[in-house]
Amino acid sequence: MSSSDFEITAQRINAFRPHTGDTGIFSSTGDTWSHARAIVRPALGRMNFSNLGFYEKHFQNLQKLIPRGETVDLQALLRRFTIDTASEYLLGESFNALDPHQSEHMKTVNNAFDAVNQGLAWRYVMETLSDIIPRPEFHQGVAILHEHGMCN
Repeated sequence: MSSSDFEITAQRINAFRPHTGDTGIFSSTGDTWSHARAIVRPALGRMNFSNLGFYEKHFQNLQKLIPRGETVDLQALLRRFTIDTASEYLLGESFNALDPHQSEHMKTVNNAFDAVNQGLAWRYVMETLSDIIPRPEFHQGVAILHEHGMCN
């Protein structure tokens, strides 16, 4: 697999640039993409996903937050599940987004993660207008995630 197999548009590069810079796997091409891919390749190997026990504690935490006998919107809970599994898998420590007793600091990090993801979608859809109509929560979120080594 090479970067030439996938086209990354200027729209995508511009949307991701504040978060990943010019060297992230989601915002680069050519040799820069190859280097970024080589860095993440060991973490994304097939063998690493075979340990379902890794997900069990996070699934149990998720299950505790689903009310019984009523309709529930799972989107926010599944996003928090993703934050917990991804942070533990990639960074070695879960952000504990599913913990109802998480610290204020971790709530801030989790909220930053949400703000950045929403901001990336906003920037992608709005293209150049995203610079004219700023979303300060996006840039604040990027700064917080940078502090925690979660982006470029």
